[in-house]
Amino acid sequence: METTTVRTLAQFQNTSSASSDAEQSNTSEQRSAALGRHTVKQLNVSNNELAFAGAVGGAVITTAASTLTDCPWSVVALSGAAGAAVFALSQLATARPVTPLQHAQSELDRIRAIKDSLMKTRIDRADYECDGYEIRTFIKLAEKYNEPWRVLDLLWTGAFAPKIRDNTEAFMTEFYEVLRDKFHVKGTDPIKQVVIEMVQAGTLEKAKELPRFKRLLEEQGVKTELHDELATMMFKGGQVFKGKCGKGKGVTAKTAYLEHCKECFAHFKNRLEQDEINLEKDVITLRAMRQEKLQSLTETSTEST
Repeated sequence: METTTVRTLAQFQNTSSASSDAEQSNTSEQRSAALGRHTVKQLNVSNNELAFAGAVGGAVITTAASTLTDCPWSVVALSGAAGAAVFALSQLATARPVTPLQHAQSELDRIRAIKDSLMKTRIDRADYECDGYEIRTFIKLAEKYNEPWRVLDLLWTGAFAPKIRDNTEAFMTEFYEVLRDKFHVKGTDPIKQVVIEMVQAGTLEKAKELPRFKRLLEEQGVKTELHDELATMMFKGGQVFKGKCGKGKGVTAKTAYLEHCKECFAHFKNRLEQDEINLEKDVITLRAMRQEKLQSLTETSTEST
């Protein structure tokens, strides 16, 4: 197995930008914020996130995880940089106590492992062919960021579920059931009219602004936090059965699913990259604080002698 070293604080010290960033990280506000984010009693290592790398890319080894750590996870990824990061985190999880710097570094390692695994899926390639397993990647990411994934689930069902795949009528039935059960939106004919108009609008952003759609939200009493998700569901679902409504040729559920996966890829890649940037800044800030503390202790020890 390839040996990979997890990025450590020493690598930050060897970069030309580190010293510049450290100079910008010395405000009391930045220091207080970094300490607030990373002061914990113990490292909170999520079973879901530790196993994430193995679930979405690279080799997965099922093992008795208790032999490695106290954490009760049962699948450990041990491949490449992601595997090295997972192993390092599992070891740190047993350390007591955890310093703010250790916590920030562990979070950074974890985000990098997840991002590396996402990039290995290559879903952003123009010639990518979906196989249905992509949904596992994006469900895990949606759960990590507490975001909904019902649209993804609906499109996957239309593209890959045996009883619905390649059956537009069955997909339409599933579509209306999801709207009724998950969003409490009822009435096939009223919904169909709104969907037709939304698809004709051409883009999701224009569809969200349609008066007919806004009236539906108000009349059905849809919760505000569900408005965007429902709009996406109706717009993308409508694209699939557009032809059945006599309004032109629709797309296949598989095409709609793949397009949505690519959008999810770009969205979560951006979120992970921003998390990485923020955590790098926190590590630099906390490292500078540690260096100052060590220097102060050294000077005090020298004076006492």
